[in-house]
Amino acid sequence: MIPILADIVVILALASVVLVVCHWLRVPTIIGLLFAGVLIGPHGLGVMGATHEVETMAEIGVVLLLFTIGLEISFDSLWQMRRLALGGGMFQILATTLAGFGAFILAGNSVGASVFVGFFIALSSTAVVLKLLQDRGETDSPHGRAILGMLLLQDFMVVPMMLLIPALAGSMAGFSGSVGGQLFKSSVVLGILIASRWTVPWILHQVVRTGNREVFALSIIVICLGIAWLTQAINLSIALGAFLAGLIISESEYSHDALAIVLPFRHVFSSIFFISVGMLVNVRFALDNWHLLILMVMGVVLIKGAIAVLAVALLRHPVRTAILTGVAIAQVGEFSFLLLQRASGYSLISEDTYQLLLTTALITLAATPFLMMIAPRLAAFTIRRVSTSVRTGDRTKAQGWRRSSDEIADHLIIVGYGVGGQNLARAAKSCGIPYVIMEMNWQTVRAMGRKGEPIHYGDAVNETGLLACGVTTARVMVVAISDPAATRRVITTAKTLNPALHLIVRTRYIKELPSLLELGADQVIPEEFETSVEIFTRVLSRYLVPRSDIESVVSEIRSEGYQMLRTPEPMAFSVRGAELALPDMEIGTFRVEPDAEIGGSTLKDLDLRHRYQVTVLALRRDQGLVTNPAGSERLGPGDVVVMMGTPGALALAAGVFVGPKESNS
Repeated sequence: MIPILADIVVILALASVVLVVCHWLRVPTIIGLLFAGVLIGPHGLGVMGATHEVETMAEIGVVLLLFTIGLEISFDSLWQMRRLALGGGMFQILATTLAGFGAFILAGNSVGASVFVGFFIALSSTAVVLKLLQDRGETDSPHGRAILGMLLLQDFMVVPMMLLIPALAGSMAGFSGSVGGQLFKSSVVLGILIASRWTVPWILHQVVRTGNREVFALSIIVICLGIAWLTQAINLSIALGAFLAGLIISESEYSHDALAIVLPFRHVFSSIFFISVGMLVNVRFALDNWHLLILMVMGVVLIKGAIAVLAVALLRHPVRTAILTGVAIAQVGEFSFLLLQRASGYSLISEDTYQLLLTTALITLAATPFLMMIAPRLAAFTIRRVSTSVRTGDRTKAQGWRRSSDEIADHLIIVGYGVGGQNLARAAKSCGIPYVIMEMNWQTVRAMGRKGEPIHYGDAVNETGLLACGVTTARVMVVAISDPAATRRVITTAKTLNPALHLIVRTRYIKELPSLLELGADQVIPEEFETSVEIFTRVLSRYLVPRSDIESVVSEIRSEGYQMLRTPEPMAFSVRGAELALPDMEIGTFRVEPDAEIGGSTLKDLDLRHRYQVTVLALRRDQGLVTNPAGSERLGPGDVVVMMGTPGALALAAGVFVGPKESNS
């Protein structure tokens, strides 16, 4: 009997039950999985035997989780995070390390151990935080990008931290010996990763040409695990390698197919990961040292969160973004366990310190979903209670904006200057509609301001910014941001300031539609259903449904809040004429080949209508278009004939446009 098989069955069965219970209780699934790990772990009921094998499967879960996140991000968006990663991320790591060092050196620990503790608490959980952001649809939000930038830098910093542990333990020989080999391996792997950006899309293209789905699926898994293995070989976190693998494939046109292949495996293995983390908890130690643990957990969350808030604020991001970012990375990450194991191997820390740090990390991980859940309320409370001096500064800035905003009324306010905001501004300008833009990326504000765009820096959640943009005199406001929580607060604030304002809101997910309408949005445009409507429109056009009927159907779908698309039961249209489609008719285009026998013949001579039951609609010749051509039109080589008929009739008529060799073949 395979020993690990029973453990896998226990884990997967327990995970299934836990996920159902968490759904009923509306508890974050991560909490349930961590608790399940504590229950079955060696310090709980002790029902798990193959602990090492479970940890291996857990690492695969981390790889697949970060791989899927990398698939949804491009190099361009990553490049936009460089200031957050290098500036804010480095400040956060150094300041947190210094804080941890100071606290433990004052407690009487050695310098080496205190520095290590600083390293340990400086790292956050990439797997937990990014999964929560993904579940909440906030990966592309301003704070989501800030969080991702900081987490990526933390993963990079695992390498120098690992290298410094021997030196901190007093083993300079181990330190100097590891540095040379590390530099060599890092150079080789870095070269491979750079080359992969161009070679991997080419390889995938060759695989796709085979038409074999199994080969494509295996290739995706090999690329994902292979690059993760390469980064692990140079002591980088496997999570970073998996993320880079997804990022490389995201540049190809096959990223969506790759995501569909990996998702089922990701859900299984990521559940195993969170259970395996819970299995590390020593319940007895936690009960015996609960007072010390509470002090440690509160110190880590408060100090680390405050440092992260300051790091983002120093980069001139809004208060809300800074607070949400600080709360999200206030825990100790799972990759700190790697540092902990290495430090234990060098006897850098005592057994009690080992258990204290381990349990602290796990408690902060378990608290993260709840902290991120209350973070928006904390941010809103902080903004409302911000000091008088800060409010005065904002008001002064707003008054400066009002000089331009007060000059316009009945205008359009665009919140968010992404692709949608840019297109809307371009359309408004071409139609002569006065508009004002509010954007939180100060670099975008500076660049577009120099080009003469009426753009202002600010957070639309804050009423001061909205007043500065003239919300009380505006006719329409469009919210085109990717932050669901912020969108809800913008609606509430804007409607409070101007109840007559017509509010149009974009959302990525249909589940947001009812709550946004209830908050006061006049129209909600869900990206999911607008894509479906566009596809539906193209299908009806292909079936030759009259354009007026198509527009009526689309108007009905939108007016009822996409109810037809939201309900599982089929709904009939009330639009008259929509059933007048011509499903048996098609429109085809045919080119007159140089050796075709009909060359030089007129349309009247060919008599296509009576011979093949097709109708000639148009004729394209020398970049010109002849609609409803007369029978006297003479066909020549290269002419393109547009005809309508049944598929069978068009197939028969196609034979007269080709040469004898082609038609015989």
